Amino acid sequence: MITLMAESGFFILWILCGVGVAYIAKKRGKVWGVWLMYGLILGPIALLLTAFSYGGKMCPYCKSNIQKEAEICPKCNRQLA
Repeated sequence: MITLMAESGFFILWILCGVGVAYIAKKRGKVWGVWLMYGLILGPIALLLTAFSYGGKMCPYCKSNIQKEAEICPKCNRQLA
């Protein structure tokens, strides 16, 4: 009985890590479905890597990641506010 509870807790933790990774990725403009799979495969490791990964800014027009200091998006060539 204790083993079953431990296994189910581990399973729930792994699912929550996958959802957490997908949420962080979506907030950063990434494709959340791909990141959900990444989170489900790697679990807590993926959550840590995603949480502490590149924290630059995002272009409001094309949603690509750009450097914080950028004034013009290198992908769509639009002026950033």
